[in-house]
Amino acid sequence: MPTEFFERKSLDEKPLVTVVLPCYNAELYVEEAVRSIINQTYSNLEILLLDDCSTDGTSSILSMLAEEDKRVRIIRNEENLKLIKTLNKGIDEAKGSFIARMDADDISLPERIEKQIDYMISHPEVDLCGTNYSIIDGEGNEIQRKVIIPLNSEEIARALLFTCPIGHPTVLFRKEKIQNLGKYDEKMINIEDYELWLRISLNGQIVNLPEPLLKYRWHGENISIVGKDLKRGSVNLAISKNLKCGFVQEYKELHLKMILSEWNYSEKELKSFSLWKKSLEDNFIGKLNVFRKVFDSYYALTMLCVIKNKNRKRIKFLAFLNLLKIKPIRTLEHFFNKLS
Repeated sequence: MPTEFFERKSLDEKPLVTVVLPCYNAELYVEEAVRSIINQTYSNLEILLLDDCSTDGTSSILSMLAEEDKRVRIIRNEENLKLIKTLNKGIDEAKGSFIARMDADDISLPERIEKQIDYMISHPEVDLCGTNYSIIDGEGNEIQRKVIIPLNSEEIARALLFTCPIGHPTVLFRKEKIQNLGKYDEKMINIEDYELWLRISLNGQIVNLPEPLLKYRWHGENISIVGKDLKRGSVNLAISKNLKCGFVQEYKELHLKMILSEWNYSEKELKSFSLWKKSLEDNFIGKLNVFRKVFDSYYALTMLCVIKNKNRKRIKFLAFLNLLKIKPIRTLEHFFNKLS
């Protein structure tokens, strides 16, 4: 727990939060993004803007904002460091015990930081707090009011095995905890957030607040949706680094397909899935218990896909029972015996 929290003299004093906002050629949206932080109901903020050698009008916009609000501090990289190195630089430069992330093209709702910091102060066991979010287009029109995300630590731990259930620009975390974990891994191109959440989940707790407190802008140029080959390679590295199971390449590839939504739900993959699940359970030494519901649902879904062209009513019935969790099929061996 940050010492700053224990040193507060009264309940009226608020801990300093540093908002880390990296930007590169963001002139279209950065002013709106920064003003959404300036206008937060929580006022004890350091607004750290990291300009990664922008070549458009971003720098002049940042300077204007810094003149308007003394909480704004600008750091301009001497060379283009790209996102991950810039994020780590921001963490090290931050003066606050808590760090909130923000992207240069998104919009934080006015009560976002206040609600997150209140939650973190009242839950000292939690290391990172994300929020729900809405999705807007390049013109600011709402595309989706909120997304479906897991909320508590166990739900997030289960989901992390297959997807990234935390909106990166929504998070607020304890600086000391993230520094102790080694910050963002610079090898994890395009999935630096996902890989860090894996590490945090294995060593602490993550939560999501259910209320949409950020507008995430989807305009077709987001880093998360470009460079699929790079993303695939990075996810492979993340699996190798954080799931130290020694499982063979076949299982690793299966995991990769599920994270990237490339699973074919074939009978061969289903058989591999059974062995892969056992390998993970054996090597996690009990930590995988929270993932069991996710595995059960994948079993059931895959069973239905495998048997969709088989006219075997009993097998279909057993699969539906498993899906509905009325009478779960506990092993794949049982399932394949019924198929034979």
